Amino acid sequence: MSFAETRTVNAAAGDIHLNSVIQGNGGLSKTGAKDLFLSKNNTYLGATTVSSGTLVVNAGASITPSTTTVESEGGLKVNGAAGTVIVNGRLSGIGSVGALSLRSGGTLAVGNSPGLLSASSATWSPNSNFEFEITNASGTAGTSWDLLSVAGSLDLTTISSTNKMNLKILSTALLNYNSNAEYSWIFAQATSLGGTDSWLSGQDVTDRFAINSTGFNDNNQPGRGFKVVTGTSGSLATLSLVAIPEPTAGSLLLLGIAVMLGVRRAR
Repeated sequence: MSFAETRTVNAAAGDIHLNSVIQGNGGLSKTGAKDLFLSKNNTYLGATTVSSGTLVVNAGASITPSTTTVESEGGLKVNGAAGTVIVNGRLSGIGSVGALSLRSGGTLAVGNSPGLLSASSATWSPNSNFEFEITNASGTAGTSWDLLSVAGSLDLTTISSTNKMNLKILSTALLNYNSNAEYSWIFAQATSLGGTDSWLSGQDVTDRFAINSTGFNDNNQPGRGFKVVTGTSGSLATLSLVAIPEPTAGSLLLLGIAVMLGVRRAR
């Protein structure tokens, strides 16, 4: 089918499946509370807008020539490929997108419980939301927990201790989790973390995230909570969520001995 101008598809009464290629200079406007599924490699050049409900780009399908804006009541699930995406609503899926702009109020829910989503570049804004889902504490990023993989830069310039991003941790009873052990889970990786030098590797950036962990492990929290740190993995810059256990009796004893020795030396 060919769109010469923007066409509106209203999925109000039920889900709609489009199994034909959409082409032309026009765009697509998705309305209605139900879902619209695209199953082909579409070549239309106009803009895509999701006002309500969810637009699903199936595995093997694409809308890469189009720029998609997801409005606050809308959702985009990309299991295939999409072009530039502006997110004021919700973005999920295990496919790939072009330049990703996560706006204030928008939610990035990587994967399909959980999974890996790829982007050519990405920008996160204050008061945007990252939903981090994990099922296996000792598993693999992108399979056992959510991972956003950015081929270029992840721009964090506007996020700070006074303009935080929201990080919501989700899991049921977590496999292979020991509350006495420390875990580090990479949830975002990129060629660089754009912004100031304070995003360089090895920094504790917890104060730039509002962490909601009530959904973690059936609310069985690590003893000392969570922190977010920057790091590296091979040639990539990373953001990791770290679960911090309570110190063991042995470590507390060693700490006490070290303090006592320090006092004696000072005398």
